[in-house]
Amino acid sequence: MFYTRGSSEDFNRYAEVTRDPGWSWTSIQPYIRKNEKFIAPADHHNTTGQFEPSIHGFHGNNLVSLPGFPQAIDSRVIQTTRDSEEFSFNQDMNSGNLLGLGWSQATIGGGSRSSSATAYLNAEFSARKNLHILVNTRVTRVLSSPCDGTFRTVEFVQSQGLDWVVSARKELILSAGTIGSPQILMNSGIGARNELEELGIPTLHDLPAVGKNLTDHPRLASNWIAAVLVKYKEGPSGRYLRVTTIFCAFTFQ
Repeated sequence: MFYTRGSSEDFNRYAEVTRDPGWSWTSIQPYIRKNEKFIAPADHHNTTGQFEPSIHGFHGNNLVSLPGFPQAIDSRVIQTTRDSEEFSFNQDMNSGNLLGLGWSQATIGGGSRSSSATAYLNAEFSARKNLHILVNTRVTRVLSSPCDGTFRTVEFVQSQGLDWVVSARKELILSAGTIGSPQILMNSGIGARNELEELGIPTLHDLPAVGKNLTDHPRLASNWIAAVLVKYKEGPSGRYLRVTTIFCAFTFQ
């Protein structure tokens, strides 16, 4: 549920590689903010200084918030950015710069997860006249036009076993996930020619990168007690008092 827009450098690289300025960090910001509805955290604490309001949207569908009910150690972690030059403070992790210590943001609203289903498929939005939702349906291919080679047609199958073909007036948006998207592209003849030929799929576009470069995103949480310091000092009555200090820390990598 961590909410991250990624790095501005990555999007600017997409724009450079595709030669399409619409993929640049600046160009996509209006669409990201249109999607987002930044709301107060579950405990409604004062979030001044914990994020940058000017780079967020407040009227979209996807709920985003800061963590509620802070822990005592949180302020100490942030304090390290003031005490040491080694750790810089990052006021907003979605500014395009991901480096530094700061407050995480998550797709959570009112203590509940905000997902594509809750944000776009609830009763309010599913009632829109320009939205049609098909369940028990699986897209098999995207089909190119015999006239200009553009892809505006989708082939899909439903649970009854019937094949359907639907064409768009403007464009298609393929968003089937890390595994599903390249699978649909390759079934459609878009991919590495030698791999498609092995499966008997005619090659429309020889793009060897399709289905490659899948990278895991590992996350490790480490918790430990760093030290236990025990001191004895003389009290007012002459007796010795025991003072115990426990230093705890945690980190994510």
